[in-house]
Amino acid sequence: MAVLLDDVKRQSLWIPPGFAHGFCALSEDVDVLYKCTNYYDSHSEKGIRWDDPLLGIQWPVHSPVLSEKDSKYRPLSADREDLPAYAHR
Repeated sequence: MAVLLDDVKRQSLWIPPGFAHGFCALSEDVDVLYKCTNYYDSHSEKGIRWDDPLLGIQWPVHSPVLSEKDSKYRPLSADREDLPAYAHR
């Protein structure tokens, strides 16, 4: 699912706690604001490589500028003991 947020409609998007998400800025001048359900704890952060083929996300850029933290995330196909395990019902 993709949602375009802009300064015209001034909408926000609620993402449930624990739900994987990412964003891509489409302009040079962007402010991203987060409202969290708990205090920020950098040690609890987990992530997935932005271009993971298992996710099949069609990003609107091919060579994004990534933070150092985001550039180190591994794909889901790697040995990922750091991610929570979810059982299919």
